[in-house]
Amino acid sequence: MFFLWTELYGGMDYKEYTRIQNLMDANSIPIKTKIKNLRGRMADNARFGGNPLVTNTVGVCSMNEEYRIKVKKNDYEKAKAILRKEVARWNLD
Repeated sequence: MFFLWTELYGGMDYKEYTRIQNLMDANSIPIKTKIKNLRGRMADNARFGGNPLVTNTVGVCSMNEEYRIKVKKNDYEKAKAILRKEVARWNLD
């Protein structure tokens, strides 16, 4: 019974991640979330006095965290329909 949950969202946009979290909560759909730090060793260097701002080779700040939201398999279609409806509305705002 390892596959009771399925991924609804995976991305690097924190604003979108929180919007989806709030949307699922408002519709009483249980979720599991995971945030993965992609900075690796650079994150450790920042803790020990290094520069906490990680930049790419062009000098532009890169996104350093990956956000994932999972829902129960039996809630997936409902969650996807709710999300599809709301994303269309967000794009109009």
